[in-house]
Amino acid sequence: MREIQIKQTPEAINISGIKIKQNECIINSFSVVKNNNNVKFVEGLIINFDIYNNAVPTAHAWNKIDETYFDVTNDKIWIGRETLKEIKETKYFVIREYDSNELENGKLFEFSKETIENINAIKEITAKNEANSK
Repeated sequence: MREIQIKQTPEAINISGIKIKQNECIINSFSVVKNNNNVKFVEGLIINFDIYNNAVPTAHAWNKIDETYFDVTNDKIWIGRETLKEIKETKYFVIREYDSNELENGKLFEFSKETIENINAIKEITAKNEANSK
């Protein structure tokens, strides 16, 4: 697992005909791969840090072209949402990258065991830290 930086979705990325939806990051990112050459599907997790310094890990999917990571779900759904005003920072961590030929017939529609294990480990550490600070 390694931390990466997310950039805005490049202008060259074709998202026409893709309906980007909340809570469907796997489908959103899969559709971007199918609509564009040389785009990878990235599986990993995000950790949202709120204004109270709580850390909330979540399984997430986004994309990569060349060396640029981008997140259409963030760009089209999350940015500017009033309900997300308390989030002060989001960090992205890569678990695995998939080429389009690895996604044939939509076989990847759930997160891997490794992603789930990482999220559970972070939640456990966070819970211990919260208990120790009381």
